[in-house]
Amino acid sequence: MTKILIVDEHDDYRKALCRRLSRAGIHIYQAASFEHAHHVVQHESFDVVVADLGTSSQGHAGLCLTAALKQCAPTSVVAIMSDNYSVETAVESMRKGASDYIIKSDTAHEQILALVQRLERRRALRRSKMV
Repeated sequence: MTKILIVDEHDDYRKALCRRLSRAGIHIYQAASFEHAHHVVQHESFDVVVADLGTSSQGHAGLCLTAALKQCAPTSVVAIMSDNYSVETAVESMRKGASDYIIKSDTAHEQILALVQRLERRRALRRSKMV
């Protein structure tokens, strides 16, 4: 079963997103802060980490978390999630190690599920090549 960590300081949005994803049979963990998320990944492994970008006053902490995750959890797929789309921020997210840039919306869970499906297909392909 795929394990996902959702990092977002906005409790209502994070909880609603987690409910939608858990209905799809995904094992969900939550972190309300970037500090908590960083601590959690030190002790638990995740297939996917979806982190809110954070505000500019926070120094876009999601990007900092992405860079840190790539060092301490290099096998985790990281996606940045944001309220608004910016090409510059999406590119910076990819440079820091994110594999996806997800716009916060009522359909964000569908984007995350598509990410999980791609990950599972890649795993199946790798397993078939090993046989």
